[in-house]
Amino acid sequence: TLLGLILLPVHQPPGNILGISFAEPSLLGPILTACAAIFLGIELNVLKLVGRNHFVSLLALLVIGIMIGLGLLFAFPEILDGPAAGLTPDERILVFKEHAESWPLYKIALSPLNYIALSMPCILALISGLVAVAKAPTHRRRTLYLSYLGFAVLAGGLGQYISRFYHHALTTACPWLLWLWQRVRDRVVQTPKRCLILFAAFIAIGPLWMLIIPAFETHVLILKQLFLFPAKQQMLAAPCNIVPFGDYLNAHYSKDTKIIVPGADSSRMLYYSDLKIDFLNNYPSQNKFIDNQIFFGTQDQSMSKAIAIAHGFDLIAICPATMKPAPLAAGEEPMMFERMQLGPLPIWLKPVNTGLPGSYLLFQVDKTELMK
Repeated sequence: TLLGLILLPVHQPPGNILGISFAEPSLLGPILTACAAIFLGIELNVLKLVGRNHFVSLLALLVIGIMIGLGLLFAFPEILDGPAAGLTPDERILVFKEHAESWPLYKIALSPLNYIALSMPCILALISGLVAVAKAPTHRRRTLYLSYLGFAVLAGGLGQYISRFYHHALTTACPWLLWLWQRVRDRVVQTPKRCLILFAAFIAIGPLWMLIIPAFETHVLILKQLFLFPAKQQMLAAPCNIVPFGDYLNAHYSKDTKIIVPGADSSRMLYYSDLKIDFLNNYPSQNKFIDNQIFFGTQDQSMSKAIAIAHGFDLIAICPATMKPAPLAAGEEPMMFERMQLGPLPIWLKPVNTGLPGSYLLFQVDKTELMK
């Protein structure tokens, strides 16, 4: 919470300090942490007063939780937008189209095997949570377990409906999966193979369903999917060699030069070049996300020209291997990225011969022609 508050002024302009966003540092994290602390503090006192009355304890906790939740929604209605909080209406459309794990696209985006693999940890967590409640040694512990289980079910359900399934559902499942593994650990007798048995149980409770089974379905070597970076062999080979291209940019242009690339290439460009990147994927966009999409995908040259003027970039680069032109219908205008490869180019865009075969295509913006 303290780290989030410290980083907030660094990531947000002064006029947006009070803004709420799921995609960038905002006040939402510290606020939710504070609300959780307040709820737990009230919960402790409620249990001290009426902990022996099981029904009254749960009812009081439910009312308090609803009041805090409604207060958050009233103060910050952007929460209901999930990962699209703080974005413009056009950006929201693009965000929900790109996140196929959101509940409206969940059933059609995953095969039956993946559906089982991703749902099983939550099912195991729900069952183990119910068992924990039934076997709680005291009324107070049972009340605590019920409140936490209710939160997990609520957060998992809301997570499937308005946000990402992985983040909310599996995060709330983890405590109960850990509880289940601890119960298994307590029941395994001390034998030379105890560690091996416990390791196999741990894999069967969580990673089996979340990692191993989905990895089988990709039809590639399973180790490619199970290893984490940097040990993991990357599935997507870079179609354009960014290393010599980044060296070329650093040698021929100053660090103040602003370059625009398609969003998917922005992280590589940031890593291998010293230039200013106009837009970074998965980073605070300040409405640049939609402009990046429009600039490369529009068929209207006036729109791309207006974006070039507004953003003030000096260079444009694309990798032709990842942005291949499609056949045009009769009378159809090419998109901007197609013009860069097939022409005709706008008069304010000048190709740069880098002398690097099989690399990015580079163009310089003629500011004089651009402002005409």
